[in-house]
Amino acid sequence: MKKSLVAIAALTLVGAASAQVTITGNISFSQQSGLDGTRGLAMTDNSIFLGITEDLGGGNKLTASSGFDAGGRGGPTSPGGFGAENANLKVSGNWGSVNIASYESDGPLANIEGLSGASLDNGMFDSNAVGLGKRFRSAVTYATPEMSGFTGALTYVAMNGNFTSADPMDARTKVVPALTYQAGPLKAYIEDAFFNGSYPGTTNGTTNNSITQPTIYATYDFGVAKVGAGWTKQSNGDAQTIFGVNVPVGALTLGLASASWMNSAAAGTATWTEASVAYSLSKRTSLKASFGTVNDAAVGYAQATAASQTNATNSYGLQGANYSTANESQTRVGIFHSF
Repeated sequence: MKKSLVAIAALTLVGAASAQVTITGNISFSQQSGLDGTRGLAMTDNSIFLGITEDLGGGNKLTASSGFDAGGRGGPTSPGGFGAENANLKVSGNWGSVNIASYESDGPLANIEGLSGASLDNGMFDSNAVGLGKRFRSAVTYATPEMSGFTGALTYVAMNGNFTSADPMDARTKVVPALTYQAGPLKAYIEDAFFNGSYPGTTNGTTNNSITQPTIYATYDFGVAKVGAGWTKQSNGDAQTIFGVNVPVGALTLGLASASWMNSAAAGTATWTEASVAYSLSKRTSLKASFGTVNDAAVGYAQATAASQTNATNSYGLQGANYSTANESQTRVGIFHSF
């Protein structure tokens, strides 16, 4: 349920009495066991978002929001915390919309992962274990008006940092044309990312100065279940695929997602699977159990750098020399409330 703040709050944040501020968010506590040794009862999935909507006149509207992590992140020396999360400002009208955003990027395949409903300490896009991991991005997007179910978009992404482990792709920007089709229970999406700037290393003896990454996914809601599948591949890398399903059964909701990434460098395939079982106590409160497994040689390989493979222990607790035995699991069981 949204809590609206008017008058003083609206004037303070946007300087316009016509704007309305809403507060939304979620809070939860979970007993968890993580891949990196995380154990015990902790705050998880806790966020607060402030949003505004303002009529600009002439059929134009401004919407904006800013989020704050209200705990649940950080390492052993700094658990929890209160930091920035996603933020955006969008102006829209009958001509389409322009949106400026800073956000934690999982990539478009996160829409399929979301069908699992899982809440885990280390999700499948929180690291490089299955393709490129989560990054913090800034972007500007123009989206066309919807036309017969189709919506086009063009995004410029500034890769201004990384969320977890570093990657040379962080030094690159990209331009992403995309097309979405939505009609009834069907949604289909396709994009092709064009990376800019120099990229260290070579592919087949050629310097990696031009990298592209097409991505496609589709979801369909059958009523008794929603299913989805996706595929992506960088031109200098290996393909990643993902499948997800979400099944409501009365007060219960069951979810599953599984992603695979063929890592030719490690001569193996990484498979990351997430699942959840949620029981709704009300529209906004539920009990949820989440499970995750990561398996295969490529996972350990992706987590260990060339310098650390023989001496150091990677984030999965695996000696680099033993990465071929990677097979780890995690759980999180708790109570979740949104407001």
